Amino acid sequence: MKRIFRYFLQGLLYVAPLGLTFYIIYLVFTFVDVFIRDAVIKWFGVNIPGIGVMAMFLIITFLGFIGGALFLNPVKRLIDTLMEKAPFLNLIYTSIRDLISAFVGK
Repeated sequence: MKRIFRYFLQGLLYVAPLGLTFYIIYLVFTFVDVFIRDAVIKWFGVNIPGIGVMAMFLIITFLGFIGGALFLNPVKRLIDTLMEKAPFLNLIYTSIRDLISAFVGK
């Protein structure tokens, strides 16, 4: 019985972040969709279907750009600099990085 409960908790740990992510995206999408649609109707008097989807796409793309520019690139440069100083770790790190980039790309 203990083992089943432990497996249940492990499964919950795997599923919960994914479920919460989808739920938060749904809440944000609903909020942005209603907000944008009401603003467009108020300002222009026109209901444009899909304006919320387009707005969410632009917002998420912008956040990805900002996140990459402000956080990811400096951290990546720091890790690359640290790995260059460790000869054996540098060999492993660059091999794995090249292998992953061959499949995933940049």
